[in-house]
Amino acid sequence: ACAQGHQWQRVSDLLLGTMQRTSRPNVISYTAAMTAFEKGGRWLSALRMMAMMRQQRVEPNAISHNAAINACERGLQGGAALQILSDMHRHRVRTNIISYSTAIGACGSSAAWRLAFDTFSNLRQVSIQPNVITYSTLITACEKTVQWALAVGVLLDMQRRTAHANLILHNALISSCGSS
Repeated sequence: ACAQGHQWQRVSDLLLGTMQRTSRPNVISYTAAMTAFEKGGRWLSALRMMAMMRQQRVEPNAISHNAAINACERGLQGGAALQILSDMHRHRVRTNIISYSTAIGACGSSAAWRLAFDTFSNLRQVSIQPNVITYSTLITACEKTVQWALAVGVLLDMQRRTAHANLILHNALISSCGSS
């Protein structure tokens, strides 16, 4: 509820209060706090919360990692999002399409379109099939950096691989062509 209301400071205080009492926060508590930080635009606080989890020997799961990647996307921190994705592999936390799509979005938001494409190409190495959201996110990265020719290539790749384009994806493609 606090995350919905952008009350990240209150969530932080609640979590610290829980830590000072006898009960220890769990992965759900930490993930909720990271989500609140993300909603409040506090990406660095979300990353600190992830570090605190490990210090307290609470193992982050895919959901908590994805919350941290979301915070990085909102904070325009593509490099930090990719570091979290790398940490997931290093700690043997199973990545998923959400992890990759959000990291691609973070790269696109921070104008690191080459990193967005590199991350997209890594999907096949980890046996994850891109979906229409992933393709839309990649096309949006192209749009933000005026790479319309690449956006057209992404759409053609998607059609070749039988992912179905939707209205959002077509609008992003049209917008990227109009930006050039």
